[in-house]
Amino acid sequence: MLAIIVCIALLTIILLHKRKLKHMQKTLHDAKREVREIAQLPLNNPYPLIHATQNGRILFANPAAFEKFPDLKNADENHPVLDPLRRHSQTGQPLTHELEYKDLIWHQTIVPTIVDGQTTYIIYCYDITARKHYEDHLQHSNQTAQRLRVEAEKANQARGDFLANMSHELRTPMNGIIGLSDILIDTDMHPDHKQLIEAIHASSLNLLTLLNDILDFSKIEAGELTIESIPFNLPALLKNIQKLQHPVAAKKSLTLNFAHDPDIPEHLVGDPSRLQQILNNLIGNALKFTSKGTVTVNAKLHNTTDKKAIIAFEVSDTGIGMTHEEQAKIFQKFQQADTSTARKYGGTGLGLAITKNLSHIMGGNITVKSEYGKGSIFTVMLPFEIAKRNTCQIITQPEAQQSLNIKSAARILIVDDHPINLLFLRACLQSFGLNTLDKAPNGQTALNLAKENAYDIILMDCQMPDMDGYETTQHIRALDKGKFGPIIIAVTADAMKDAQEKCKKAGMNDYLSKPVDKNKLKTMLQKYLLDDITPDQTQLPSPPKTKTTNKPVFNFDWQHLHDFSNGDDNLKAQAVTVFLEQAQTDLKALKNLTSETNHDDWEKSTHRLYGSASNLGAIEFAALCEEANALSAPDNLRKKLYYEKLTRSYAAMEKTLSPLYDRNRRAVGK
Repeated sequence: MLAIIVCIALLTIILLHKRKLKHMQKTLHDAKREVREIAQLPLNNPYPLIHATQNGRILFANPAAFEKFPDLKNADENHPVLDPLRRHSQTGQPLTHELEYKDLIWHQTIVPTIVDGQTTYIIYCYDITARKHYEDHLQHSNQTAQRLRVEAEKANQARGDFLANMSHELRTPMNGIIGLSDILIDTDMHPDHKQLIEAIHASSLNLLTLLNDILDFSKIEAGELTIESIPFNLPALLKNIQKLQHPVAAKKSLTLNFAHDPDIPEHLVGDPSRLQQILNNLIGNALKFTSKGTVTVNAKLHNTTDKKAIIAFEVSDTGIGMTHEEQAKIFQKFQQADTSTARKYGGTGLGLAITKNLSHIMGGNITVKSEYGKGSIFTVMLPFEIAKRNTCQIITQPEAQQSLNIKSAARILIVDDHPINLLFLRACLQSFGLNTLDKAPNGQTALNLAKENAYDIILMDCQMPDMDGYETTQHIRALDKGKFGPIIIAVTADAMKDAQEKCKKAGMNDYLSKPVDKNKLKTMLQKYLLDDITPDQTQLPSPPKTKTTNKPVFNFDWQHLHDFSNGDDNLKAQAVTVFLEQAQTDLKALKNLTSETNHDDWEKSTHRLYGSASNLGAIEFAALCEEANALSAPDNLRKKLYYEKLTRSYAAMEKTLSPLYDRNRRAVGK
């Protein structure tokens, strides 16, 4: 009985299992049929879809597959569409592949699937021909753009080379004309001859102005014009401009007035050279187009904060004025009010275009108000940072009037391939009292002379045939082997942006542009040829024991010292004594800190000297300390030069402060 029951149960289980298996098979068959039907519906799947085994046997393919690949019906397993199946690694991961077939490009996605226990593959094909052609077009466009970019860079480089060469070729003869005529003006000669020389000099300066305008505008358009950010004294700058423009106004019997808002901070941070260029352009135009009356320059404080000041510079005249139409185009390049203006007054028509661009580069703007026949008012609005007073150079007199205090026995080598430049530089140096001079017409001769002689200064032309100034400098520096070699100053007609950087990279100490200005040359010599101070000097002058006058021989803020000591003369004397004695000790130590290995001590010593000098009011000495503190570790040559400057400044400072120093010594019984 039990056996019958067990058999019935087993039979029931078997029947149920068969029924379930049959149902599963029917479901799978229906699913496969539905998949095939869906795949073959063109509206549902317009792209080729193929189901195949790994050896390339097609299980099914939709109508789109046979339409796009008509030879697929009679194809064997070697058909290109099926070829990727053999490379499938059977990792179970989809495989993507690109197929080129009869001028079309297909993107294939091969997905493994299991049907009836067998691994098969479904191949999806998507036409990417249009996309690939677009990508090729983009790549070709990018290549074209890259080629055009390279060509543009080459053209820009050629343009820069042309401007540099043009600058050199024009400035070289102008250097001789301007320089030699300037020297002749200072000699005794017949008044008629002097008038002719002055006319030559004035004409050459006008030509230089035109050349500078063209080069400046080219640099502005090329984005190569750089703006400095340095401290300067605004009243001193305006005073220098007034002295420069006054002879022009006097020659035309015009009144030139300068007004300065007393609320404007005296010391600013910006580009004084470009500001002077802007104002000289505007004042020069006002004087040019005014036949009678007045030209007025007015600096007004427009707005100010703790750190910045916006200043409006107005240049007004009583000249010919302009119509509204003329005002609309006056700032365009190569434009003047009308063609008759160019014929009557001359000029390139670039001055105001440059002025406008400079104003914008400096963060400001320029406007004009004018009435025809009654004059014009140009207003330049410029922002400046407000500088600390003790970081600014106090200009007490124009450069041209400063005395030259240099070593008269200095030995100088002049290197230039143009005989006029050699003649001019030699004449300039002799007029400064320097007579130990050698000259070299090329780089090789200069190198040979540098091997034989110890020069204090080498004035090096940069553009010379065979061996140029850069290469010559590098050879001379190789002779130095890092020692205290000659000061090499580039004298070049290259006015492009990277000229100064090229000179520095070659090993030159400084840079003068042609035509060489005598006053700038004088300032450069003053910078490097200090009178009677040598790098080997170790003893500082002792404090003088005889009372001297209280007239300062260097920049000193007496009011600051008065405020610092609350007007107590005894405290003043004590502060001066402590400062001078400590500074003397620090300077003696500073001489031995000019090497790269003890740069930290150099920075600490110069910083300490700067702080004490600033607190006392020694403006000039503090400024030198600040500059010395900013030197880099390997700049040993300039460290030695700044040590010389500080030594000389200390001697002048000690002489100025000697009355207070002597007073304190008497008070303590010394």
